[in-house]
Amino acid sequence: MKITVANKLSVFLTAISMSRGFKTIRAQLRHAIRPIEAVRTLEISYMLKWLNLNPDFKPKLILDVSSPYVAAQCLDKKANAEIIKTDINIQEMYIIDTLKTGNIRFKKEDATKLSFPDNHFDFVYSISVIEHIYQKYLSAIEEMIRVTRPGGYIYLTTHTAPELMEEWVEQKIYSHQARNKDKTFFQYRFNTKDILHEIEKVSNVTIESIDLYPESYPGAYDRLVRLLKSDLRNNLLNRLKKFCLDFYFGLFLFKKVPCKNELHTETKIANLHIVLKKSL
Repeated sequence: MKITVANKLSVFLTAISMSRGFKTIRAQLRHAIRPIEAVRTLEISYMLKWLNLNPDFKPKLILDVSSPYVAAQCLDKKANAEIIKTDINIQEMYIIDTLKTGNIRFKKEDATKLSFPDNHFDFVYSISVIEHIYQKYLSAIEEMIRVTRPGGYIYLTTHTAPELMEEWVEQKIYSHQARNKDKTFFQYRFNTKDILHEIEKVSNVTIESIDLYPESYPGAYDRLVRLLKSDLRNNLLNRLKKFCLDFYFGLFLFKKVPCKNELHTETKIANLHIVLKKSL
């Protein structure tokens, strides 16, 4: 599925508009200056476009599994549905409560041990989450499938690379991450064929669509990470830098047309989108 600059720009502007929902000017400015991370722009654009291209599918009960809160807010503007936003970090709850969106409610959940009953949700999505779950990512996928009703859909995204990689960092980025001595697990870069093969083996589900978007040029993602980490030694300049990087790379980090489900060795990372359908 082709994701155009216009698709991504619409999501970026929607994310910026959410700043009006925050109570203080400081909070509004903090959100407006970094409304959405660059990679998320493509992923949310894909989800919204897929739903638009499937008008007969009208979910009434939707589960968000640990995705950025911006995804639920964007979806709430498009879907006439109740959205349950979950995360293991309760900080998301305060943001949802502050924005006071009528169709979204928060529930603290562990993606690998969801508390919801079987066959409960029409649509379940999890945006760039499974790569951050050390060793138990398949358990999370199986849980998402379990709580989806027969005939319902699951939307997943993740990073892939020509070879499996594990990234361990010194600083703690997310809560409840695996630790190994003085290092914290950050994410996998899955091998595309391997992760698809693992998902194909999961029962009660079929793969409806697969789209793989490579970075626009080799090393683009790593360049973004380096630029985000660079320090301009001024808080305001650092914030403006992040806004510009998220805007530009949000539109141009990945190619707008997916490739075949195989990466060339010079491409270090791609964004994989998978839509699953729960068997009847």
